[in-house]
Amino acid sequence: MDNKPTYEELERRVRSLEQAAARQKAEEAPQSREGVYRQLVEGAEVFLSAFDPYGVCLYCNRKVARQFGGEPSDIIGKTFRDLHPEQGDEYIRRIRETIDSGEVREYHDQVQFPEGERWFVTSLHPIRESDGRIAAVQIVSQDFTASRMAEEAHRESEGRYRAVTESSTDLISLFDLEGNLIFTNPAGAEMYGYEREEMTGMHFSSFLTKERLHKAEELFQRALAGERVQGELLVKHKKGHEFPISLGLVQTKRGDEVVGFTAVSQDITERRKMEERLLESENRLRLFISNFPGVAFISDPGKCLLLANDRLTDFYGLEGTEIIGRNFKEYVPPDFYSKIVEQDRLVVSENRTLIVEETVPHTSGSSEWLTYKFPIVQERGPVLVGGFGIDITQRKQAEEALQKSERNLIQAQQVGKIGSWEWNIQTGEVHWSVEMYSLHGQDPSNFTPTISSILALTHPDDQDLVQAMRNQIASEAVSIDFDYRVIRPDGEIRTFEAVGHVTEFDEVDNPRLMVGVARDITESKRLEEERKRLESRLLQAQKMEAIGTLAGGIAHDFNNILAIITGFAEMAVLEAPEGSELRAHLDEVLIAGLRGKEVTKQILAFSRQSTPEMKPVDIVPVMQQSKTFLRSLLPTTIEIRQDIQVDPAVILGDSTQIHQVLLNLGTNASYAMRERGGTLDISLTEVDLTYRETILKPDLMTGPHLKIEVRDSGVGIRQEIRDRIFEPFFTSKETGQGTGMGLSVVHGIVKSHRGDISVETELGKGTAFHILLPCLKSVPEKMEAVSPKKAPTGQGRILFVDDERRIVDFGMKMLERLGYDVVPKTSSVEALEAFRANPMDFDAVITDMTMPKMTGRGLSREILKIRPDIPIVVCTGFSEKVSPETAREAGFREMLMKPFSLDNLAKTLRNVLGPE
Repeated sequence: MDNKPTYEELERRVRSLEQAAARQKAEEAPQSREGVYRQLVEGAEVFLSAFDPYGVCLYCNRKVARQFGGEPSDIIGKTFRDLHPEQGDEYIRRIRETIDSGEVREYHDQVQFPEGERWFVTSLHPIRESDGRIAAVQIVSQDFTASRMAEEAHRESEGRYRAVTESSTDLISLFDLEGNLIFTNPAGAEMYGYEREEMTGMHFSSFLTKERLHKAEELFQRALAGERVQGELLVKHKKGHEFPISLGLVQTKRGDEVVGFTAVSQDITERRKMEERLLESENRLRLFISNFPGVAFISDPGKCLLLANDRLTDFYGLEGTEIIGRNFKEYVPPDFYSKIVEQDRLVVSENRTLIVEETVPHTSGSSEWLTYKFPIVQERGPVLVGGFGIDITQRKQAEEALQKSERNLIQAQQVGKIGSWEWNIQTGEVHWSVEMYSLHGQDPSNFTPTISSILALTHPDDQDLVQAMRNQIASEAVSIDFDYRVIRPDGEIRTFEAVGHVTEFDEVDNPRLMVGVARDITESKRLEEERKRLESRLLQAQKMEAIGTLAGGIAHDFNNILAIITGFAEMAVLEAPEGSELRAHLDEVLIAGLRGKEVTKQILAFSRQSTPEMKPVDIVPVMQQSKTFLRSLLPTTIEIRQDIQVDPAVILGDSTQIHQVLLNLGTNASYAMRERGGTLDISLTEVDLTYRETILKPDLMTGPHLKIEVRDSGVGIRQEIRDRIFEPFFTSKETGQGTGMGLSVVHGIVKSHRGDISVETELGKGTAFHILLPCLKSVPEKMEAVSPKKAPTGQGRILFVDDERRIVDFGMKMLERLGYDVVPKTSSVEALEAFRANPMDFDAVITDMTMPKMTGRGLSREILKIRPDIPIVVCTGFSEKVSPETAREAGFREMLMKPFSLDNLAKTLRNVLGPE
């Protein structure tokens, strides 16, 4: 025990061993920059850090960070001046000396920390790139505060020094020259799993396996030779498992005599695990960068690349050695170089990340890229620019195609007035296309479509329908196709067709999303309604035409009957004594016959198969006379008001028939006001019809028209009978109150004047009839009245032809009374034969138009072939093919309508035969 070292010797050994361990660690540190960066991380038991040439911390492990009361992220990026304000310049000087010399340098330091002073042995190791350039300095510091404290304590007292030594967390052991353990602190015993007493006297080989023994002996031999040894060993725990340690060995001297070794070691199991994890992470990071689909780089702003991945070098067709450090302008076009310079300037000057989409030229052409550039701020030296770039050419092409498709869709929606929408049924969220806002007359910046806001735009009468459809969709996921009306901000009401389908369901099959379209069908609705009205009018016109044809046939037969009645009655009147009862009876028969003739005229007017005498006529006097006449007919409980805004008002027509129209409408109105009285308004205005207004009125032409309106304040017309009011013989009056011919006659007269009549009515508020007649601008000349002459008698031989025997009988008697010689025939064929036999015996021919085998027209044609100068009179009760004009075109001199009187017959013959 005489060779036991003193505490002073122990202190020196510990200090030497710690310094040797720190230096050896620094010398064996990885030399690649990425390896250094990754190894200086959490878990290392020594203080590990790396700084660039300007003293900016690049990496540090957690042990370093804890000394400054923070995490590594709080330290990285700071300079020595930030960390050690008083000693920062000194540390930066050491870094530069290390870089300049290119050699490992070692220093002993006393450092002030928030919790107090600490002592370190620090070695600085240059870190070289693959080209040999020193890029940074690795700093390995060993805290020998405990040893220092022990040394100071020894100076104060040996007991205090031993307390410090034994409280150290590092293993501190003393060996003699043979390698036997003569001292260890508690940390050492705990590390190996022994009690301190057990370990005393054990040879160092007891802590090693045979495989590790050779390396340990080498380390001890080097220490014995006076070298400060620093290394790592795998040692053996008492339980048999191995674990790694860091080991520092120095000689232990007594005076100048070497008496043993001092060993300082640490368990680096966790650090090894951390290094392995860091190495694995580093490999993953390297794979990530190399396989990154875009480019990654660091550049000197506006000048050259300092770092670039393979993707970037391939992009320009250059090798990494050709592109790194080479000025941008040497391999990029001038315009793009200007962009790079400006972008880098913005990044550096504004200290912000710049995100740009740009067209990048390269060896195979150009492509679209999304580039992120951000500043890399250094404590000393210029700010660098880091960046990533992603090729978005395909995305841009897809976006352009999508934008084009969206533009086409928007334009198509605008042309078709179709808007699209989406409705999240579960959240109520609604999205509209641009055209939807336009259709509703809403500004997208001021209107947000929601269920409630859309419902507020809906016409009040359709809101229940829209709400019901919404509820049904939410509960049953039905598709929709319905019409509803919207009130636009300007008050216009538009009709939309909504079509939608549920396209998404949730996990329990409840409807989630509905998409659809809305189409403005206002115009198509209007056209559809107009089409239906036109169809209705067409059906009505066809019905009226059929009824008119029937009425014409009835009028023909009725006129024949009336002709017989009135003809024989007139002949009987001539024979009856004046003032006799018989004469009075016959007069009544003639009156009834004349009334029947007027009824027939009304039927023909309705069927438009009688042709009124059309001439320019001013209807203002006609309306004034009609008002006077109506005033005498209607009760005083009805007020008649007339408003004439056009004077003169000229039409091409028949004043008698216009008078009849006004009387019929007036008497019809009086019946509607018979119980409570009221007001009858008759007005006359001028309108100019456009093409659109005549689409549904095929009988009308465009241009100026006179509008006659007859309006009453009566009970109105029920909807169910409104479409039948112009039908002949239809009446809503009680039995005996009307014939049902009034409005049908009005209808026929208006149509014969190339006009149109329509009705507007509302129950309880009255009825208005609107009549449109084409007007003339010329005023008719006033004609002098001509006094009728007395019917003359005559002489000559007349061929009288009619298939009705009784008409032939009374016609023959009338002609004989007038002084004519008559050849009667009931067959047109027989009549032609008689004329052929003696054509010069006849002075005139009177023939019926409608006869079997040969019509009056055919008979006339054959007779004129024989004797062109013979005057022929056509006599008819009705024919849609005969008018005064067509009769003359067919060769007839005159036209005689049934039933005719003796006077009519005499005048007609005198007209064709001339004066005696």
